[in-house]
This record gives sequence, structure tokens and C-alpha cells, in this order.
Amino acid sequence: MKGFSFDKNGYIIDGVRQFMISGEFHYFRVPKADWERRLILFKEAGGNTVATYVPWCVHEQVEGEICFDDCEERDLSDFLRLCDKLNIKVMVRPGPYQYSELSYDGLPAWLYENYPEVRAVTENGEFFDFPVFSYCNPLFLEKTKKYYDAFCKVVKPFLVTNGGPVVMIQLDNELTGVHLWRGSHDYNEGAMEIEKKGGKYSQFLKNKYTYIEKLNKTYNTNYTDFDEVRPQKPVGSRERCANIRGDYHEYYLQRCGDFCEILAGFLRDNGIIDIALCHNAASWSNVALLSHLNDRFKENFVFGVDQYYALNPFARSVNPDNRHYVLNYMYSADILKQLGNPYTVFEMQAGTYGHIPAILANDLYALYMANLAVGMKGVNYYIYTGGGNSAKFGVNSAVYDYRACIGADGEIRENYKAIKKFGTLLKNNKWLVSTDRVYSVNIGLENWEARYRGRDGGSQLENLSQFVTYSVQASKFAPHYTLLDFDIPQDKPLIIYGTETLSREIQEKIISFIQEGGNVLFYNGVARKDSDYSPCTLLYDFIGANIIKDQRYAPVVKAFGKDVYGINCNSIAIDSYKEGDKPVIVGKDNGKVGAIMGKRGKGSFILYIDKWITCTMDQIELWEDMLACLGAKPVVKASNPSVICSIRSDGNKSALFVLNLHSCPQSTSVTVYLEGKEQTIDNLKLKPMEAKMIKL
Repeated sequence: MKGFSFDKNGYIIDGVRQFMISGEFHYFRVPKADWERRLILFKEAGGNTVATYVPWCVHEQVEGEICFDDCEERDLSDFLRLCDKLNIKVMVRPGPYQYSELSYDGLPAWLYENYPEVRAVTENGEFFDFPVFSYCNPLFLEKTKKYYDAFCKVVKPFLVTNGGPVVMIQLDNELTGVHLWRGSHDYNEGAMEIEKKGGKYSQFLKNKYTYIEKLNKTYNTNYTDFDEVRPQKPVGSRERCANIRGDYHEYYLQRCGDFCEILAGFLRDNGIIDIALCHNAASWSNVALLSHLNDRFKENFVFGVDQYYALNPFARSVNPDNRHYVLNYMYSADILKQLGNPYTVFEMQAGTYGHIPAILANDLYALYMANLAVGMKGVNYYIYTGGGNSAKFGVNSAVYDYRACIGADGEIRENYKAIKKFGTLLKNNKWLVSTDRVYSVNIGLENWEARYRGRDGGSQLENLSQFVTYSVQASKFAPHYTLLDFDIPQDKPLIIYGTETLSREIQEKIISFIQEGGNVLFYNGVARKDSDYSPCTLLYDFIGANIIKDQRYAPVVKAFGKDVYGINCNSIAIDSYKEGDKPVIVGKDNGKVGAIMGKRGKGSFILYIDKWITCTMDQIELWEDMLACLGAKPVVKASNPSVICSIRSDGNKSALFVLNLHSCPQSTSVTVYLEGKEQTIDNLKLKPMEAKMIKL
């Protein structure tokens, strides 16, 4: 029985809930004579799906001459027939943007060279230094539709709804990257309608501010009508700059979403209606940027993410060797599921285009296991197999080898062993697909601030990553990211990082959460401003603590009856608090109050304003003491804090993941807390970059 569907808990392929295991396989690069051998090898490695770009630059090299199936490198139909014969599902990615180290990012050269009006424009009113197109420019869309029309005619007979292998179509690729990576939003007038009377830009501002007087107050301007407003280079106060930047950023993201909807409309115009659609955020930090896509498409749409750790010598690390990476994967998994998606990595690193750094099989396997540990349901290895750039479309070589699992010449590499080992683990543990990560603490984020990273000079994500990395994740309480824009579960404590701004709506929601019985740990203070920087002290007044400047140093604090060393105390202190609240962390020598605990309504809170740079076990235990006071239940803890642990469970079966993402061996004992029972696994030995799964 052929079929393909999904929900936030995973994929159902041919009537069976299972992992989607895909590999990037470019029919236009791989020699046709070797298609079948390489596809069979992928099935033997556990694969059930392949993905491929359908590059516009390959299929319309001369304007008006759109060619499919006329030669080997354009024979999409035969490739799809072969996949159908081998019972391999296919995800097609027609762009128009594809990147893939193709010239003009996969678009035809004639489009950029002959039609300058389709080029993206920087904040300075100039073309980008690199060839960049404008998503919503009318002429660009007109040309794109002609290509989509031709693509649809070829692919339609092969859709799963027609009994074929094509189960998903990706709309564009890594939205925003083409502009933001190259230094600017797009200001192309045709696309952005900045100067058009009643255009989309002025309508966006009107929808947000309602009255021009409100915008003028925020921008410190004197416009008489929304049609007069133009994007400005922010100058003046930090608040004014943040609002001006933030508004255009939000508008730009809306236009990116409009572009996706337009592409979906092109498919519908050609009778492609019931097929699953998808899009891939370029990295974990881009998930929030495009979170509105799920709202736009509602059903039959998967929003996923790309995960790479080292594409070039300038990468943060040459292997996935620290907690930051795992936290990034965890953030992606948690937020994407909350948005309604099965956690899918649409581009999971399996090689790289350069020869430095080394891409090693052990590192790749650790990457795959780390993503599995935090909740992965689907994966597409980028790339599974290399090939040639026969029409000279490659920007870095005539051969697109990518040091992939199967080389351009057909060589089977060590990388292949990594994906086969991972595929075997998934095959032998099919029950894992129905499991989710077990957690006991929610870490709250406001989606607006997460979407516009850095508007305060530092984002929630960056600050949260630091203290979660060195504290909560190493504790026995497993953390989980949650968007505060959604309903907040009452059954687990909530951690909120004290950013300067928090919208009035979210402040009201947190107050209700506590009054109705929820427990909150406020870390680093409480917001006193709305998201537009206007005063909003609802939450601050609700807590009722007065935070003052205090330069006294308190490196040793008394906390929950114990001395804790190494506190990098803020130059602030809690000066006063409401009657009934009590200090729980104070400077040992000077009595400087660093944290208080209190009750409000049916719930309780801890306000904690100290920080630290180092990470010692007694500091981790301090977090455990605070979270235990707020009702957190233990999940898992390693005696060696350098080892990362995670548990996935379906309520009946459970698996423990233990990760050593270091270049030296590690040993640890691990204590697991499940269903009120405590189990300790002693003397676990882990090789360098080793990831283990242990059935519980």
C-alpha cells in the first residue's frame, strides 16, 4: 500500500509509522549508469527516501527553452521511474533557490544578466556584491512560474497521489539566507512595495500601529500618513533603532512567507494540491525567523531545519564536540514540534565541499545520535552521493564530490559506514519512532525576541544557551525549550531569562500561569518594558522586588543551607521584597541578596539575579536545589558532567542516550529516574566521540 503522511510525532510511510531516512541524490550530477547501484546501496544502509534538487539553471539554460528528459543530466522522469521500481520515496526540491554550490544559486544566468529589475537591493539602494534575486519581484515571479509550470508537467504523474514515488515538494530553500548571509534585507521596490501607495509595506505598518501618531511616537517622526513612511537607517536612541530595525525585519520575514505561499499557488495552478509541502530553515537559529510558515500552511506542511557543524576551516569546531551543538539540536527539535512538525533535519551533514576540515565517520555518527537523542523523526543526509557538474554549473569544481558517502566516482567511503550503522540502529529499534524526549523543566522564549535575534545587543537564545549549557543540562532535571506564545504546561517549572523586554501579552500570561498554580524561576531579573520598549512593569510589579545597583562582591553565597563558591555576582542586588517572600541566596560575608522565593496565588517563584562563568558541581547542585523547590522531577544525571545524557520514551519502552563529544575517552555512572524508580548504571566507558544508546 503506497502512502505518505505525518503528524508532529513522526511519519507514516506506506501505512507504517517509521523514520523518514533520506539521502540527497542529484540525478543531474550522478552518472545515469550508476543510479541503480547507488540507490540500492542506500536502501542497504536503511534508506527509504531520496531527495533531489531540480535546478532551473540546468533545465532552462537558454530563456524559453525549458528542457526535461532530453539528455542524461536532465532525465528527471527516468530517475523517478527507477526510484518507484526500487520502492524509494522521493522529495523534490525545485527551488527556485537551491544553492548546492551551483552558479547563481541554481538559477539561470540569463535571468540575472538580462533582467536587472529582478535583482535584490541592499539597504544602501545598491545591488548586492554577489548575484542575488528578489523573492517577490513581479518579473522574477513571472519567470519562476513558467519554470514551475514545466516542472509540474513532468513531476505530476509521479506524485504519490497518482501512485508514484514523489511524496514531498520543497518550496524554495533556506529562506532569508540569500539576503541576510550577504549583509542586508531586500529593499527591491517591486518586491517590497515600499513606495507604492496602499502597498504591502504601508499596510503592514498600519496593521501594527493602527494610528500614524503611534508610529510617530515610536519612530520619533512626524509623518501624516502610513504611505509616507520609508525604511530608515536607525539613528538615535537604542529603543528607536531597535523598533525601526525590528519592523522592517518583521515585514521582510512576512514577504518571505508570501513568497512561499506564491510558490505553493503555482503548484495548485497545475493541479498539485494534496501533496505534502516542506521548507528547511538554514540553521537552528533560523527556526524562529520562519515559524509563521506553519500558521500559513496549516496542514500537510513540514517545517524542518538544516544541521551542519563544519563546512569549512573557519567553522566554530571541526567536529560536533560540545554542548552548544546539542542544545542547538534540542532547540530545533522542541520548537519545531511545538509548531506542529515532526523534527526533521532536511540537510544533515554527511560530507563537505572542501578538503579541510576532515569529515570523519565517528563524528558524523555522533552528530546523528545527538539529533536522535533530542527527538529526531526524519533525516536527509546532505549529500549521500556526489557527481559531476557536466554543464559547468559548479562554483567550486567541475566535480561535486562533497566527500560524500558515495564519491563522485562511485567509491564507497567511511561515511557510508556511519549512515549504515545509524540506519541499522533505527531498523533494529523501530519502536523509537514513537518515543519523545523526557524532560522536567520548560525554558520559555518569546517568539518575537527569538525571531529578531540581537536587537537588545544579545538574544535570549544566546544567553539561555550559556546558562543551560553549563548548568541545567548537566543537572538531573532535563530542560526543554518552549515558546511562551503558546499555552504553557502547568505541570513543569518554567525558567524565564530576564531580557529587558517582554510583551504585555506574555507578561500577563506568566502572571496567570503563576496565579493558577505554575512555578517560575526568573533568571537575571524581570522585564520592565513591552516588546516596543515602552514601559510595561506588570510582571515586575507582580513580583514586587526592588532590584538596585550594588557593586559589592559576593563570590561565596549561602544557598539552601550550603556554601556555593565561584559566583560571578552581578553589580545588582535585591534590595527589598514583598512581605512573606524570603531570601534563599545571600552573600556569605555581606548579606547581599541574590535570590528570593515567594508565593503568588496558587503558584510560586524564585527570582535569581546572580551569574557565574565557571561551572562546578556545587553550582549545578544549586540549580537542582532551586528547581526542586519549584517541583521539578529528576530525569537523568551523569556523574561526569562532561558527558551528555538524554532519555526517549513512549511510556512503555525507554532508551538512554549517552554522548561523549570529546577527543578523549570518558567514563561515568548514570542515574535514571523513571516512573518513580531510580536506576544507576555504573562504570560506563565511552571512546572519543562515542554515542551509546542503552535500552532501559
